[in-house]
Amino acid sequence: MTLYSIYADSDQYRKVEFDKEQMFEDFGSLRNHFDVNFSPKPIALTLKRPLMVNFLCENTEYHGDVMPDITEHYGRLFLNQKAYDILHNVIKDDGEFLPVIYSNTEGYIFNPLQVAESVEGLNQSLSLKDEYGNRKSIVFYEDRVREFKIFKTKFDSYINSFIQLEVKELIEENQLKGVYFTEDLGDPFSAKYSEKLLKS
Repeated sequence: MTLYSIYADSDQYRKVEFDKEQMFEDFGSLRNHFDVNFSPKPIALTLKRPLMVNFLCENTEYHGDVMPDITEHYGRLFLNQKAYDILHNVIKDDGEFLPVIYSNTEGYIFNPLQVAESVEGLNQSLSLKDEYGNRKSIVFYEDRVREFKIFKTKFDSYINSFIQLEVKELIEENQLKGVYFTEDLGDPFSAKYSEKLLKS
C-alpha cells in the first residue's frame, strides 16, 4: 500500500480562489474563514449558501491558465461535475461535499474530515520537524489508515491531504486534470524538483 500527497498543479492550471466578502459575511472573524482555517471541521450543516469561488487568477505569473477538473487548496479538493461523479463514491465516507458556484456553473469542494491521529495512524518516532518547526518527514502506520481514502494529520496543522493509491489511479485513469502527486509526504516541491532533474 502506498500513500501520496496531492497538490494543485499551479504551473499549468488555474487555482481556486474564494470570495472574500462571503468569507466575512458567512464565517465572521478572519480566523474562522473557510479559506484560511484548514482544520477538519464539518460545515455542511451550517453552510448558509453555496461557496462562491472563481478561477480568475489575474496574476497569471504565478498560475497556469488552464481550467482544472480537480485542484487542491490546503488539503481540500475542488471538483467539477466530472471529477465529482468519478470520485464521489470512493471518498464520500472521508469528508463532506460542499456546493460551490463558479462562472455560473456548479461544482463541489471536498472537505476531508478524517484525521490520522483518530486511529493512532501517525508514526510519531519517524515524523520529524526541524528546530524551526518545519516538516522534515511525515510517516504513517499504513495498516491503521488503510480505511481512509483521504485524510489529514494534526502533525502539519492539517495543511496537507494524504490519499491512497486507489484515489490517485482514479484521477489518472479518468484523465482528471489539475493536480499532481508525491510519495514524499507533505512536500509539494520534491515531485516538481525531480521532474526538472529528469528533464535537464
